[in-house]
Order: sequence, then structure tokens, then C-alpha cells
Amino acid sequence: SIASGQLLDQRYRIIGSIARGGMGTVYEAEDLRLGRRVAVKVLLEALANDTSCRERFRREAEAAARTTHPNLVALYDLALDATPAYLVMELLEGVTLEATLAREGRLPWRVAARIGMELSAALSCLHGAGIVHRDIKPSNVLIETSGRAKLIDLGVAQLRTGRSYERLTHSGAIVGLPEQLGGGAITERTDLWALGVLLYYVLSGQRPFAAADLSRLLFLIAHEAPTPLCAVAPETPEPLEALVMSLLAKDPALRPVSAAVVQRTLSRLLDARTPEVV
Repeated sequence: SIASGQLLDQRYRIIGSIARGGMGTVYEAEDLRLGRRVAVKVLLEALANDTSCRERFRREAEAAARTTHPNLVALYDLALDATPAYLVMELLEGVTLEATLAREGRLPWRVAARIGMELSAALSCLHGAGIVHRDIKPSNVLIETSGRAKLIDLGVAQLRTGRSYERLTHSGAIVGLPEQLGGGAITERTDLWALGVLLYYVLSGQRPFAAADLSRLLFLIAHEAPTPLCAVAPETPEPLEALVMSLLAKDPALRPVSAAVVQRTLSRLLDARTPEVV
């Protein structure tokens, strides 16, 4: 581990750890050259000599470097040949959507729609750059103190090279459902299904698919429709419910055609409704 006060490349002074994931630890640090606070993701020491992990780390940085958007975390710097290897990113102040839901249970429909609009804007940017996120979930959404949603973590993304997508991580991860269950290709509409799962959860406080064991959960995802939103979140406007349920279609061809379409639909819905205090 890296101690508080330690310098990386005589530039980034470590302040303290923020989070730890499967491949690295994220630290808050001070950029001495530019006089700003940043987040530094450091490859775990145990993985430093693992060629495949270093390659995945590099590709994650490459994916992040392809995109710039207000609802995506910005990449500032990377040192992939350093010991330890690290990425420098925008430091965000806020809490994850997962923590917000744990505290609130569920959110008012206007708040949910705004989060969905911002996440679909982020996905539109990623998809335009040839990246499928593949891991849309509340723990990978940070709600800044301003209320803006930011999509984080490209750790299991797929990157388009030519006409096909190249996985950035191992193929064993359970992501991309239900396409992965049916042997279908992972595409941009895979992210839209995951966005539908997230919005259903935010609006109702319930997961659209829940079971006591993994095999039952996978069966539900593959074969069963979730309970209609009107039954678990009756205050949800009908157009919003229709959008969420269309995102959850098993057949990707029945989902909205793009994240940009989802963004525009949510924007029109929010503009059409009388503002509420939330």
C-alpha cells in the first residue's frame, strides 16, 4: 500500500485512500504542479508483474482517454510504465447512487429521470467513441454535491476495434445480461438494458429481478418480465414507466435504438411536467 505523504513521480502527494477495487486502490492526492486535488488509481502491488492485468489497466486508460463529457470522470494523466502503475483522474465530491438509495430507499421520479437523462448522455458519449460500459449499476454512479450524476469505472468495458468489440477484462464476469445468457453479442443496447435495471431500482426501491440464489436470478432475467412499475411505484408517470419497461426488453431490438434517444425522451418528459420540489 501507499502511505499518506508519499510522492509519485515527485508530483502527486498522496493524502489518503478513497476506495479499493479488484485491480487497484484509489487515493486522494495533491497535484503539486497544478495545485489541485486529484484521484490517483494505483495498480495493486500483487498485480504489478501480471502482464494481462497491466494490459487491462492500460486499455482502461485508453478507453477513458477517448471520452470527455460532464457526466463522465475525466482522465488527467497516466503512468503505465511506472512502479507502481497509476492513472490520475478528476477528484469527485459526493456519494454513490448505491449509498443514496441505501439511505433514501428510492428517489422521486423527477430526480430519477434527471439521473437517467445524465447517464444516458454519458452513455451516448461512450457509445459514440466505440465503448460499451457493461457495468451500469448504482455503485458505479456518483452523485456529486451539486446533484449531477457521473458514470465511473471502465474496468469491464468493451472497446470497438474496427467492426467488433474487444473485451478489456476477462470473459468470466457476469455482465451484459441478458445477452450473455442467450449467447448474443454485447452491443450499445446492452448498456441500455442495465440502465433500465438501474432506473427501475431508483424509482421503486426494488430490483426488477431478485432471487435467493444465482441460478434462480439468471432464470428470471432470461425468462420473466419484472413487475410493472405502476404496481410498485404508482406515482411514476406513464411515459417514464413505458420507457423503463422498454429498456428492460429481453430482445435488444425492442429496446430504444440509442442512448441519445433515451436522453431526449427523458428531457422532453422533464420539460413537459410542472416542476416539483424534491
